[in-house]
Amino acid sequence: MDRKLNCLCCEGGIFMFTYYMPTKVFFGKACVAQSGEVLADLGRKALLVTGRHSAKVNGSQAAVVEKLDELGISWFLFDEVENNPSVATIRKAAAFASEKGVDFVIGIGGGSPMDAAKAIALVCTNELDDEQLFTGPYGKPLPIVAVPTTAGTGSEVTKVSVLTNPKAGTKQSINTPLIFRRMPLWIRLLRKASLKRLRLIRPLMLCPTLSKAICPRHRRPRAMSGRKRLCVSSAST
Repeated sequence: MDRKLNCLCCEGGIFMFTYYMPTKVFFGKACVAQSGEVLADLGRKALLVTGRHSAKVNGSQAAVVEKLDELGISWFLFDEVENNPSVATIRKAAAFASEKGVDFVIGIGGGSPMDAAKAIALVCTNELDDEQLFTGPYGKPLPIVAVPTTAGTGSEVTKVSVLTNPKAGTKQSINTPLIFRRMPLWIRLLRKASLKRLRLIRPLMLCPTLSKAICPRHRRPRAMSGRKRLCVSSAST
């Protein structure tokens, strides 16, 4: 017990934190099919933001498209999001969305498509140069919906979008409560083998993040040695 308490303490006393997540979550196998009323309230034209392959392969894109068609909502697909999406990709997608006059944005996939969707929704309604994109000030973005198909990134319920900025030579974050998702739909469409693998891997990926968030720097556990250390290192990159 003492060890656990120490991990939650800092030099000034008990470690304090705040928690704020104004995002409505729909969870379950049929949550997309049952989300019609909420989706219909967002508008009549949607931009679907995905990577090049996974959303098509795992059935998530098809599930969303089927529901949009049923509701009579027009949709347009942008499926060029790369890993660690670039500023150039965001601007290309936002220009496409503006051309089509979309009312809301749906990000489908892992962390990269969901981060991209948040940034695209912001750029659609804000004139921002490459510096202002990461600093603001920001106006209200288009409504954002997330359909995460993996576990562990957390992008569907955060106010952060991580992008690659070639001009800065690094990744940078957009951080504003304006890009909290209006609605994440957590659907279960992965094959059993993939789901089993994710259940085994994701806890390892979360360990370094949790230890950094909860424990003061001087109390963080040291990395494990040998083979186990390799697992932690790969998860934190």
